[in-house]
Amino acid sequence: MDHGASNDGQLLDIRKYPNRRYYDATRSQHVKLEDIHELIRQGYEVKVTDSKTGRDITAKVLAQIILELDPPKLKIFPVPLLHRLIRANEQLVHDFTDKYFNRALACFLESHKNFEAYLRQAVGLTSNGPDWTRMFNPFANPFLMAFAPQGNGHSPSEPSAETAALRRQIDELKAQMEQLQQKLNTSA
Repeated sequence: MDHGASNDGQLLDIRKYPNRRYYDATRSQHVKLEDIHELIRQGYEVKVTDSKTGRDITAKVLAQIILELDPPKLKIFPVPLLHRLIRANEQLVHDFTDKYFNRALACFLESHKNFEAYLRQAVGLTSNGPDWTRMFNPFANPFLMAFAPQGNGHSPSEPSAETAALRRQIDELKAQMEQLQQKLNTSA
């Protein structure tokens, strides 16, 4: 599977069969749960249906992927929240997650995408070179590490002119992002 591809939300139709096998009907191939996990990491969206009933089981399969293949992500949910989630009625949970989680995450990801585009334009970056999608991934290591000196012959006390210019631009962008965040906070 291509680790560097960006698939910007292309929807894949996955069917789950009674024998616990999955079939990617969009690309006409059998896949495993691990493959679905990797496809999602590559940017694909998936819709999983039960082949027998036609019922949408996407949420169940995504939860299974997190439980089995990405368990450290469960740590973001405090145990008391999980208790409340189990006790709460379904509509209340749906309303809460839509209002406070889904919308906030969508806004965050959109602003991050806009920031990436602005930074690329300001610094004159292209998609050539390093894997920019991983560098600007909000859930990866901070992208500023890409601009850290990498044994280029300059001592830490004497950054190159290019590094100094990049740092100034980053500082300016940080200030602009803080101003935008303040505007968002006052308008919310």
